[in-house]
Amino acid sequence: MTQVPNGIIAWFARNSVAANLLMMVILLAGAATAFSIKKEMFPEHESEWVSITVPYRGGTPVEVEESVVIRIEEAIQGIDGIKEIASYAQSGSAYVYIEMEEGYDMQKFVNEIKTRVDSISTFPIETERPIISESIRRWQVLNVNAFGDIDEISLHRLTNKIRDDIIALPNVSQAEVYGARTFEISIEISEDKLREYGLTFNQITQAIRNSSLDLPAGSIKTEGGEVLLRTKGQAYTSRDYEQLVLLNQPDGTRILLGDVANVIDGFDDSFRKIRFNGKPSLDINVFRVGNQSDIEVANSVREYLERIRPTLPDGIEIAIWVDRSRYLSGRLSLLLFNGITGLVLVLISLTLFLRLKLALWVCLGIPVSFLGALWLMPFMDTSINMISLFGFIIVLGIVVDDAIVVAESVYTTYKENGPGVHTAIKGTHRVAVPVTFGVLTSMAAFIPLANLPGWVGRESREIGLIVTATLLFSLVESKLILPAHLATLKSRKKKTGFTRILSRFQNFFAEGLQKWIRNVYHPFLLFATAHRYITLSLFIGILVISLGLLKGGWVRYVPFPSIESDRIRANVTFPEGTPATFTEKTALKMEKAALEINEEFFQKENLHFIQTTWVDIQNENEFQIILELIPTEERSLRNTEIIRQWRQRVGTVPGATAISYRGIIGRDRDPINVQLQSSDTAQIEAASSLLKKALGEYDGVFDISDSSTTGKQEIKLSLKPEAESLGITLASLARQVRQGFFGEEAQRIQRGRDDIRVMVRYPKSERQSVESLKTMRIRTPSGKEVPFSQVAEVTEGIGYSRIRRVDRNRVLNVTANIDKETVSQNDLYQDIQTRILPEIFRKYPKVSSTLQGEARDQRETNASLRTGSILAGFLIFALLAIPLKSYVQPLIIMSVIPFGLIGALAGHIIMGFAISRFSLFGMLALAGIVVNDSLVMVDY
Repeated sequence: MTQVPNGIIAWFARNSVAANLLMMVILLAGAATAFSIKKEMFPEHESEWVSITVPYRGGTPVEVEESVVIRIEEAIQGIDGIKEIASYAQSGSAYVYIEMEEGYDMQKFVNEIKTRVDSISTFPIETERPIISESIRRWQVLNVNAFGDIDEISLHRLTNKIRDDIIALPNVSQAEVYGARTFEISIEISEDKLREYGLTFNQITQAIRNSSLDLPAGSIKTEGGEVLLRTKGQAYTSRDYEQLVLLNQPDGTRILLGDVANVIDGFDDSFRKIRFNGKPSLDINVFRVGNQSDIEVANSVREYLERIRPTLPDGIEIAIWVDRSRYLSGRLSLLLFNGITGLVLVLISLTLFLRLKLALWVCLGIPVSFLGALWLMPFMDTSINMISLFGFIIVLGIVVDDAIVVAESVYTTYKENGPGVHTAIKGTHRVAVPVTFGVLTSMAAFIPLANLPGWVGRESREIGLIVTATLLFSLVESKLILPAHLATLKSRKKKTGFTRILSRFQNFFAEGLQKWIRNVYHPFLLFATAHRYITLSLFIGILVISLGLLKGGWVRYVPFPSIESDRIRANVTFPEGTPATFTEKTALKMEKAALEINEEFFQKENLHFIQTTWVDIQNENEFQIILELIPTEERSLRNTEIIRQWRQRVGTVPGATAISYRGIIGRDRDPINVQLQSSDTAQIEAASSLLKKALGEYDGVFDISDSSTTGKQEIKLSLKPEAESLGITLASLARQVRQGFFGEEAQRIQRGRDDIRVMVRYPKSERQSVESLKTMRIRTPSGKEVPFSQVAEVTEGIGYSRIRRVDRNRVLNVTANIDKETVSQNDLYQDIQTRILPEIFRKYPKVSSTLQGEARDQRETNASLRTGSILAGFLIFALLAIPLKSYVQPLIIMSVIPFGLIGALAGHIIMGFAISRFSLFGMLALAGIVVNDSLVMVDY
């Protein structure tokens, strides 16, 4: 008998207790981790953005750009680590976002930005303190919607109470009300009242500040102790403000604020409405933070809502309508189903050729490998999410390869030398080197995915780590645990009825396989090796044809495939200044069109595909509609067909500057997004018009729009020469007009949890026409009143509603959607870059451009995968060179990789699938498997 090898494999094979304890530790640790590990929709990543927000109430976009945005950009430019600066100037606020290069310290980066911004001393006095923070993305778990026939204030209070109750739940820490207007106390005084009592807005605001306050006044230290002094007179309600003394008359009478002004305790002057299933509503967005689980958060909220539903006021309903945890639950169920199915299929396949007990031991490798990977996940800073679960699904078909090779080798040795520990050791050692390095090559194909740059790298990191960890434990199981179990195989003394039937069944398949090997495979292999150049030429020809089919468009490349969602969203934007009633009417018309299609479908198939409708009129000129649909598998009408019918039923939306329909899962990125950049506003707008016209000539390209949003009509004020003689300055003119039409903030109070502004201004009726401006009175320093038209001139024009800047220049984005089933994105990108844009630049030389949206993501994806493939190729070469002790043989083995991809391309052609980034991840797995199998064959 040949000498039995020694080593760690032999030690574990002889010590079954150690092997079983190792297996139990892995299984128990993995099971415990599965219950405690964070479960989330998508993985959290470190932030790469810093945001700066500066409120400038009443400021126009141009004023915000010139007075705030440009000053911030100039102050922070030059800071080390800045990758991009994106700025937005809009009415009333400025937003600046700074992207940090990889490899820099975020806290140091934030501190440097804060120091630079805090040093700016030239902001307008109307601006508030800049808010500087790291942009941390919060992951929303679900939406809770309260809706019904109820007034706005009551709905607001009810929603806030529900929000507070949800935050108090054990598994929930963060929730916020969405869509509610801000509480505000508006003190409205007409021009006639101001003139009647000889008042100015400054006097009224000062009187309010003097009479409405709580002020500590120190303390009196008496012999009996210290007594605190406090002035308490803060007004909190409209009734309190009405009772404030405004004037004391010589005859002793007092003029109260309520005598001259209308005090309204309500909401700010914005326009905002949300409708859920046709009724007024407000949303509560529930978020997951820290290590909280999406599923646990959702379950806690559901249980709470079930408890409070019976206590709700009549006519009020509450519903969950965007529950992202169910996608995670569905993916977990899919993984469990696939795991069980794979386990059964592997067991059946092995039982056809091997003993049942041996097959059972091999199948045990699946739960050991998966639970082992789960055990390591917290140490790898990963969680159970949609991406990591995709990694588990990918590795499911690879995980038992090494165990099958080891089991087959032990079984062959068993048939030669009989049962026993020595058989398990010899059989395992016989394939130890090729199996070990084969698994390592599979791991090498995925390791680079854990270190790729960009957002693609952040997503693929989860896949790379999960596959690598699972394969690592698969190797541990097949080398240390499985041999100890296979050592327990014994010769059958007598076959029972079941084993006799199973034996005949196995013999039938074994003989059939052997016959196929002898009569088909072996002669074919002899012919192929005898005519190796013909064989090689044949495969090269097939490879060339496959690549030709890919290049010729037979296999489309769609890096970001459209995956149908259970929601369809329509966004519509009108020019600023559009009447709010028109915007609301259009939104309700589009909602009605969708419901009509839903009803027609019900008449045909007795099924409503729309579960809920949600209409969000965000302000006077834009709205979005979301249709929540029944699950895709329960309806025959696909999202693309629903959108087609909806678009057709709605028709052209009069006056809309942008309209889009979307119904896919994933990053909400525009398939076509060309960013035009220039310091010349006229050239950039003209270039945008030409580009939109060119895109409109393509079939399958629709929803074409740009980010140039025409603002409201503007009236620019200037002083007449006569104003100077009266002592009126441009500053005093601007302030008085601002006080009357925008309002003067008299004070800000805290009422409960609400921060409430107290604004003094004209009544709404005097703020709704240009004529009111012309009839207002301007007060001189001496107290004299003069007509506005006597001291001021007006110039009318149109301004911007929003100004976008990137890297300190104005930009304008032209966006469009495409039909990915008929349009080749790559061909379209190439035509835009090589034909359309050069023609535009010849006419407008001051304009430059970059492709954003999915085109930018594709560049990052291609660069990341290219880098990863090179690194993976080098690692595979090194892992092959070590056991083969050669520099040439690894190259020969690796040459099978492109031929292995022929099958993947053929599968795409036959099934009509497009190649996507998910396909590329699968091809990386295929490369590892092909090399693994080839290495085992070479060793044999």
